[in-house]
Amino acid sequence: MDFKRGDIVFIRDYPFGKPLNVKGRIVGAIDEEHFNVLIEEGINEGKIMKYKYWSLYFFDRPEEIE
Repeated sequence: MDFKRGDIVFIRDYPFGKPLNVKGRIVGAIDEEHFNVLIEEGINEGKIMKYKYWSLYFFDRPEEIE
């Protein structure tokens, strides 16, 4: 995928693929399919978690972030 370090992403719900209300920031790439994400909202806030590319939804409106 074309995610890079610093991108803001939403986490997708596994069975349905809809974005959850959980936002995170890409902090690193493990390989071409797995990414480390720093969770910024939700119950796992502050944790770095590993996700596959299909679990991430790109947040493409940077003017709304800050």
